[in-house]
Amino acid sequence: MKDALMFGLKAFFSGCLGCLGALSLILILAVILSLVFGSQVIGGVSTFLQSIPGILSQNLSSITGGAPGGSPTMGQVPPMEVYLTIGNKPDAKHITSFSVAQSKQVYFWVQPPKETSITFSLLITMPDKSQIQFGPDFKSDASGKPVNCGQFGDMTPPAGNYKLEAFPKGSSSAAGFIEFKVTK
Repeated sequence: MKDALMFGLKAFFSGCLGCLGALSLILILAVILSLVFGSQVIGGVSTFLQSIPGILSQNLSSITGGAPGGSPTMGQVPPMEVYLTIGNKPDAKHITSFSVAQSKQVYFWVQPPKETSITFSLLITMPDKSQIQFGPDFKSDASGKPVNCGQFGDMTPPAGNYKLEAFPKGSSSAAGFIEFKVTK
């Protein structure tokens, strides 16, 4: 009986040490990959992690027979206009190009459909093709007024081509987007 107990304890602790070794190897590989590939890996991982709720909600809705992700029926997303202005004025001239020096004055806007309250997020595609969520989740009211989604803030954007997309909460399809260019 004593030998069986000792064998069980050895097996238990060997399993624990094996799991710790495997976890250490995974962490070391993650550090090495992030050092070698830098922001590409981190951007890809963050994009993947942000897509998990959408993937899960689509899979759960297909099991229950509901609309994917809680989006409107028939897979339709309400159209939203995404645009940029110089200055904090939603009715100012819409722009699609500006210089790095002007970036602190550029505001991002989303015009939702009237009589619809929508929670949405913005996804920005950078010139290096990495994608990040721009700001927090935003919410429109039923008035249909443009939603001020902020600006680059303290970040000085690198020159290049960008894409800004609005995704209603629970939808994997963009309801609107704008492509714009930042020049030197």
